[in-house]
Amino acid sequence: MNRRLTAVFLPILALYLVPIPSSFAANTVPGEEWETTVKMSMPGMPMQMPARTSKFCRAKDKAWDAPPMDKQTQDQCKITDYKLTGNHATWKVTCQGGMSGTGDLTYQTDSYAGTITMSTEAGDMKMDLSGRKTGTACDAMENVRTAERMQRQAAEAQEYAPGGSKDPMIAACSEGAASGNRALFMGPDALCKKPEQKAAFCKTAVTQKAFETYTREGSNALSEVATFCGTSVEYVRKDLCKKAVAAEDLLFLANHCEEEARPFAEKLCAGRKFTSIADDKTRGFCAQYAGKLLGK
Repeated sequence: MNRRLTAVFLPILALYLVPIPSSFAANTVPGEEWETTVKMSMPGMPMQMPARTSKFCRAKDKAWDAPPMDKQTQDQCKITDYKLTGNHATWKVTCQGGMSGTGDLTYQTDSYAGTITMSTEAGDMKMDLSGRKTGTACDAMENVRTAERMQRQAAEAQEYAPGGSKDPMIAACSEGAASGNRALFMGPDALCKKPEQKAAFCKTAVTQKAFETYTREGSNALSEVATFCGTSVEYVRKDLCKKAVAAEDLLFLANHCEEEARPFAEKLCAGRKFTSIADDKTRGFCAQYAGKLLGK
């Protein structure tokens, strides 16, 4: 029974300890420090909980347009029917977990006192509230800036967390896809396994630059990448050769597209000495193409 009561009442007690403004502002606002005390009691509890005291900064001369509560209360409890007649306030409160009750508070120039009565599944509970000015000046926006800073830090942490917009792994996978780094995407230890990451990698993998890179890495690299991306080396090669013909990319044709390169060789190289070809690109093509033929 004690544990159950503690679980129910401790969160409620915390709600009324440190009022924090709900709106954010950057400017300094002259404030007055208040000390607030909450004492909770409930019939049938074998041991009454001790009073809890804390301090908060409230804007100087601010009207009591709501009962003293913190942002957590505002998030978890709904205040309705708040009425302030002279210096006497009443309200209704409904909180998460099915708790509800009423509040009654009287404000003085330098203090306030009142009660909140709550009905819970564990029984009725009463909280005696009291507060007083300590005479210490303060900045009423300091706790707001602290809350704002904590909120910003939490948001940034969320951005850098796995799956966040600034997740370092997302950036690494994006860069790896652009560069064709197959180690990040292929194999049991691959770090980039999302479908969209694989799609980005395979889009790069069928480009001329990637084809030449995988060719230099060894005979198996091309076939492994092609299989991973659901295509074949020959299909990719033919497509790249077709594009190389259109772009007159002679060196790629000489290195990878013997059939497509032959018409260019007959036109540009046949019956000519390489030293007599002034154009470096054409001379390189002829030398490369002839070298491949001689190597067979």
